[in-house]
Amino acid sequence: MKKLIEIFKELKATPRGKAILFFGFYFFFFVILIIIFRVSERGDSYLSDSSINSDSKYGYSINKIINNNYSFTYDVVMDSTHYTYDGTRYKEKELFTFNKVTYFKNDKDYFEQQQNIWIKTEAPYKFKQFLNIMTIRDILNEAYFVSKTDYESGKQTYNFLISTNNLYKLTIGIDLDIADDTNEIIVSTDEDKNVDNIKFILNDYCKNTKECLNSLEINLDYDNFGEIEEISSPI
Repeated sequence: MKKLIEIFKELKATPRGKAILFFGFYFFFFVILIIIFRVSERGDSYLSDSSINSDSKYGYSINKIINNNYSFTYDVVMDSTHYTYDGTRYKEKELFTFNKVTYFKNDKDYFEQQQNIWIKTEAPYKFKQFLNIMTIRDILNEAYFVSKTDYESGKQTYNFLISTNNLYKLTIGIDLDIADDTNEIIVSTDEDKNVDNIKFILNDYCKNTKECLNSLEINLDYDNFGEIEEISSPI
């Protein structure tokens, strides 16, 4: 320690020594900052990964869907009228068709193709509140588990019930406070327990919210996980 103090005094006594001390101080200062930043970054990454890990207590996983790389078919059947959306998703971008029209979605913005020109438009999805996988995760966490079926292929289905009041609060953020009945949710997995299909049977929900006369089914089908190449913006 004494030797270090003597070296410090000797360096401080000359202009060159002062310069060495100055640059040496800032060198170690920035090294420490970089170490702190990288440790913090690892910590944030760990928290982020764990916060989106959605392996269910029932055994299935929606993480493949959360990763936002898949092809999809969304089929909405309201009072026997079909609304079908076919497309692919890569991160926050989607390219899909609906009613023979091609749409591009970039985060929250939608564009439709009209004679090779892309025009900004409203979201064409019916009941889009049931398409967000994080909302679906919250719904399933609140739903009442009814049964599970195992198949010889390794695939599984899970049946849930949820009240209209609870469902409306989770999707819209408002408590209806009505005398309601239950709605059904069927979750299907592949052989590796990854969810590849979610079906909502929402007859009570749609009648109480006056969005249909008698029936509403939303069928979400996912495929080709991790195989979709980056979607280039056509805009």
